[in-house]
Order: sequence, then C-alpha cells, then structure tokens
Amino acid sequence: MNKIDDRLYHSFLSAYEATDKVIGKDASLSEDFHLIRFFSTQLLANCFPADFESLRKIGLFPVVEAELELEYSLFFAKAGIYKMAYMCLRNFMELSLVCFHYMLTSRRAMEWVKGEAPTPFKRQILAVLFESEDFRELDQHIHIKQGIDEYYNKLSDICHTRGRPCSHLALSKANYPQFIEESLRDYVSCCKDVVDIVITCFVGVNPIILFPLPLEGKFGINGPLSGFLEEHETEKLRKLLKPDSLTTLLTYFGSHPGVVSLQEYFAGLPDITEEEFRKQLDDFDEFLKEMEAKNIQRDVPSD
Repeated sequence: MNKIDDRLYHSFLSAYEATDKVIGKDASLSEDFHLIRFFSTQLLANCFPADFESLRKIGLFPVVEAELELEYSLFFAKAGIYKMAYMCLRNFMELSLVCFHYMLTSRRAMEWVKGEAPTPFKRQILAVLFESEDFRELDQHIHIKQGIDEYYNKLSDICHTRGRPCSHLALSKANYPQFIEESLRDYVSCCKDVVDIVITCFVGVNPIILFPLPLEGKFGINGPLSGFLEEHETEKLRKLLKPDSLTTLLTYFGSHPGVVSLQEYFAGLPDITEEEFRKQLDDFDEFLKEMEAKNIQRDVPSD
C-alpha cells in the first residue's frame, strides 16, 4: 500500500469508528440510521408491485440498484466521505424517480434497462407523474413537485461541484475522510427528506403499502414477491414519512377504492393452517438441501 492509499485507508477507518461512537450515544441519530438502512435493505424492494404488468414494463433492476445506492450513501456518510454520500443519495433519488416514470408509462422502459435508451430528464419524469390525478391532488397539500425540484437541484449541485461549498474540502473539512458531526447531521437531515419524497411517490403509485396486511397469517412463508407490507414493515415505513406527509396520505388513500378492495380481498382469504405452515418449512428445508448438494457437486474438481 502506497502512502496516499495508506493515508486514505486509515482516515476512512478512523472516521467510521468515530461516527459509530456518536451514533451509539445519540438515540435519535441511531434510530434515523436504523430506519433508513431498514428501508434500503428490507422495505424498498417490497414497495415495488411485483405484478406481471409492472415486471413486464421494467423488471426489478431500478429498485435493486436504488437499494444499493442508498446503502452505499449511508456507508460513505459513516466513513466521513460526505460528498460521495450525497452523490449516491442523488443516484438513489434519480433511480427511484425513473422507476415511477416507467411504472406509469412503458415507453422505452426495457430499452433503458438494457442501456439502449437515455435516462429520462427530470421534466419528463414529472410530466408523467403529474398526469396522475392522485399526484396532482396530493401536490396541493404536500407539494411533491416542489420537494423533488428542491432536492434534485441541491444534490445535483454537490454532484457537479457547484463551487467550494459543494467540494470534498468543504464537506469533510480536509482532503481525506474525516468525521465531521455537522456534516453528518446535515447529511442525515437531507437523506430523511429525500426518503420521505421517494416513499410519498411510491405510495402515489402503489398506495396499499401504507396499510398493513396479514401476509404471514394468510400465506406463511410463501407470500407475494413484493408490493405489500406486513404490520411491522408498515410501521417503519410510516415513521420515515414526515407527519404532514403521513397524515395527508392516510386521509387521501384511507378510503381509496383500490386500497379498500385489496384490504377486503386479503381479509377474506383463509388463514394458513399449522399443518400447511409446517409443510412449507419442510419444503423449504428440502430446497436448501438440494441447493447445497448442487453447490458441493459444482465445487468438486473434475478428473
């Protein structure tokens, strides 16, 4: 390892350790990191409706990539590399918006996934989003478009280094990774606002995620691939929304025909029996054994 690599590596480790200590002593900051990480690793993909029509339009690529961008964003923030944290946060926001865009229109979606079509501009994405009556109505109360414009522009300024305030030197106060409490707290505040915007848009295109469903009690471990949430997942999702956003979304979609219809459908399904649940567990154990045997066979060198 050369001197430059050594300096950056040890600075990174030191910043990460210092960040963990501060998070460990601050209950509010700790909960923020926990909730955002839970969203990136557990909730984000489940918010995407995995029905045939949605999968046909765009598949899971943008959601999976958005998950990674948000996870990397948290990682860089903890490591004191705040500019990279913001850059990944912008990528997360953009990928999420692109996902909403193609969920509402299938034009050139798979071409984009294959890298054969350009990423839609923000104005194109907003034009598609606000063709929806739901988005237009919600925007009158919680100003979705204004929030998207504000944070997209703010994050773009950092990504494109709009002067010294958007530089590594300004954000990390040095030319190496470094824990700066003010920078960390500014990042967390911005990240929470961006996640609120993304969740609000997800609810706009798939409102049932705001309402808990008895998935495990009805399906056991063989529930829907995604698009629906259990009670503990919905509880965390709601915590990530600003109070005004949550109140507006619950009021608007609480009696929404699509939401009510799905709630009634799931409530009318029979509960899974204990015998059926045990059978699922046995089948899953058998599946794991088969996969393990195949992996062992693959690892055995041929003569």
